[in-house]
Amino acid sequence: VAECVARVLGVPVASRSVFLDNDPDPEPILEQAALLADMAVAEGAAIGICHFRSSTAATLPAVVRALDARGVALVHVSELVQ
Repeated sequence: VAECVARVLGVPVASRSVFLDNDPDPEPILEQAALLADMAVAEGAAIGICHFRSSTAATLPAVVRALDARGVALVHVSELVQ
């Protein structure tokens, strides 16, 4: 609802494309990262979010390597707000 209201009011807004760690295990996180990369390549940008937890933090270096291998650069989300 907030995104729709923001757009109606002309407030710059962006929303997540992929939630990386609904499942906290490394393999599903990497699968979600691949989905994020697919979306970023196809659409020019994508926003991934995750929880602040140790299992996610331990997997993030592999996520960054996977995104980098696909040519996907990490940027601050503020760069994607329209």
